[in-house]
Amino acid sequence: MREYNKRQAPSPNGWNNRILLPILGIFFVFAGFILKILSFNIPWFALVIDLIAKWIIVVGIVCMIPSTWRWLIRAQNDLKQSNTKYDLSALRSYKFEQKLYSMRIFEKDSYDCNKIRLPQVVITDYGFKLTAIGNLRKQMLDDDTIGDFNSFLALNNAKCAIQSAYYRDGYVHYIVRHAIEKDRLHF
Repeated sequence: MREYNKRQAPSPNGWNNRILLPILGIFFVFAGFILKILSFNIPWFALVIDLIAKWIIVVGIVCMIPSTWRWLIRAQNDLKQSNTKYDLSALRSYKFEQKLYSMRIFEKDSYDCNKIRLPQVVITDYGFKLTAIGNLRKQMLDDDTIGDFNSFLALNNAKCAIQSAYYRDGYVHYIVRHAIEKDRLHF
């Protein structure tokens, strides 16, 4: 199993390139249905327009299959890891990948200059762990990195904070506890 996630480097303007294929797929399916509806009003080109509409719908479905497959696998992984007592679903989002990129917790891919390798996130019973790829272990154990992760969790309403971190077996393990606001008495 790979110990990292190979991704295209996030764009500086914040555009998520992963949503391009589903948007194109929906557009093609919609355009195909519109062409099928319009083909009823034009009798002499009805067969040609109907054939073009069928192919456009097929192209749209083919565009949507990879993204749907990825979403189903992610949902299945989330169901497997949802039995933890902390809400760490924000760590599986595109925002967290952007956060790792902005914190420079990535390595450039040695085979493709347009791709980067991000650490793999594994949610555990006690918190989460990130793969320590390359020379990132020291940076991932740094107090500033832990503070940045805590602020990310707070901004995404995770209601937990990182208590400590340690390195073992190629992973940096982050022990999570409930946030201070959960420990206080409320009247």
